[in-house]
Amino acid sequence: MHLSPFRLFGFGRISSENQSDDRAQTNNLSVVLVGLESTGKSAIFRGLTGHSNADESNFRGSSVTARRGGVGDWDLWDTPGIRLSADTETTQAALAKLENADVVAVVVQATNSMTQMNHLLDGLQLVGRRALVVLTFADKVSPAVGARLASAFRKLYGVPTVLTNSRRLSAIDQQKILDGISSARPLSKPMGVPIGTAPVIVAKASVFEMPYVGPGLAIIALFGMFALPVYIAFTLSSLLEPLLDAFLIVRFEAAFEDAPHVVSTIMIGRFGLLTLGWYSLLWAFPVVLFIGLSVALADETGLKDRITAAVDKPMRRIGLSGRDLVPVITGFGCNVVAVVQSRSCSSCNRRNCVTMITFASACSYQIGATLSVFNATGHPWLFLPYIFVLFIVGAIYTRLFSQGPNILENRVLSDRAFFQRPSMRAVTTRTKAMVHQFVYSALPIFYAICVVASVLSLLGIIEWLSRIFEPVVAVVGLPTEAAMPIIMSTIRKDGILLFQEGEVLSAFTTGQLFVGVYIASTLTACLVTLWTVRRELGLSFAGKSAARQFSVALVSGWVLARVVSWISG
Repeated sequence: MHLSPFRLFGFGRISSENQSDDRAQTNNLSVVLVGLESTGKSAIFRGLTGHSNADESNFRGSSVTARRGGVGDWDLWDTPGIRLSADTETTQAALAKLENADVVAVVVQATNSMTQMNHLLDGLQLVGRRALVVLTFADKVSPAVGARLASAFRKLYGVPTVLTNSRRLSAIDQQKILDGISSARPLSKPMGVPIGTAPVIVAKASVFEMPYVGPGLAIIALFGMFALPVYIAFTLSSLLEPLLDAFLIVRFEAAFEDAPHVVSTIMIGRFGLLTLGWYSLLWAFPVVLFIGLSVALADETGLKDRITAAVDKPMRRIGLSGRDLVPVITGFGCNVVAVVQSRSCSSCNRRNCVTMITFASACSYQIGATLSVFNATGHPWLFLPYIFVLFIVGAIYTRLFSQGPNILENRVLSDRAFFQRPSMRAVTTRTKAMVHQFVYSALPIFYAICVVASVLSLLGIIEWLSRIFEPVVAVVGLPTEAAMPIIMSTIRKDGILLFQEGEVLSAFTTGQLFVGVYIASTLTACLVTLWTVRRELGLSFAGKSAARQFSVALVSGWVLARVVSWISG
């Protein structure tokens, strides 16, 4: 049965209640990919569908997110890779929600196939379901060993078994997988199969596996993965901004100069769609593009998995895993993309990761504004202690309010990643997926908030909120002039720039300015990020998270003010 050509279905969120209706409308059969992390599931998904930015659906009753793509007469679902033992619970929930799935494709590495298969059979209810097994990493075993291994799996589990190199999925391999789906049979679990039945091939150790030294080098490498693309993007945007001002913004302002006040405010005002909106695209898009490229290269080479494994143990002390550092540092480019990217986190600690992002990940707007303000005081070096305080308080905050099971008790199931040459097609596809998330998830929300903020400004509500907030900033020992920059930063993080306006800046000592910038940075996530958190994790979590962050920012700001005052003498 030949199922090509491949095609991709439309974008949108599908709830558990309407999956049956959706299937009835498409009249397609369904297959679900399951497996441990880094076994090649997503590569198979990309190879069969031709896309990586397919439908993504959060299933009610679980925190797992699956992607859907179309291939011939099948709906193909890709569930997140299992890394911790607790992940099997939410993957099982996804399988339960997809109770009408016709076939389960079990993806395991040929290099450690029996151990991984045993993990999946112990954690998931796969026995008796129509299934096939896809053995990946075929390039890491000899052809003879691979053939014997595939034959052994067919006999042991009674299902079709395909051996393939998922990273370079040929047309022949694609057809073998599709034929395996078509001939899937109920999976049986053999009794007493020793782990030694199949070969175990371990990737060579690297500097990242060295005790004590490895985690430090991993953090440096991870920082470099994001610092370099952010620097390149910042340089590019700095060069383009004058051109944008001269050839675009000036024309926008002239076009709406004589328009009614309401229209001109919405289009070219402080929060204007054609002024602030274009600047948003100019400063944020390059960051997302270059960070997406950096992450894709690190992922395809195996570097990302080695780094995150090296820092896994220390990160667990604050309620996160090593893998969660990737979206946390992605937040230094764009918090919205980072929150969406947190879908790759282990199900038991995604909320903890988002908590850390909203508090401690300084987005590109926030970084630029903070550097500008500190530079205006003649103390640009304050940026280093500022980032340090953000991370330390963010780590304490995340640990205090960590949710879900204690991930220290969960066993890591993933194997050491192999270093390998990247596939440029896969790198391009992954980068396009991150850009797609930004364009279709972040920008529309931001433009909507531009309109809302313009209306609030017209109505005088923002100024009214600033006056109400003046007693609050006084509690932490700040001048009342801090109220407006802090309120503006809740809408958009570069509202911090208002601290450097002449009359405002002169009202602060250096220590007070440091505290004021810290509170403006942490009091709450910007509106676009909060909206994304609500969409991703629900209104209840977004509301509770915002309230907790508000309280922690004020308390820690008060403590910071006392410390700064003591240091200043």
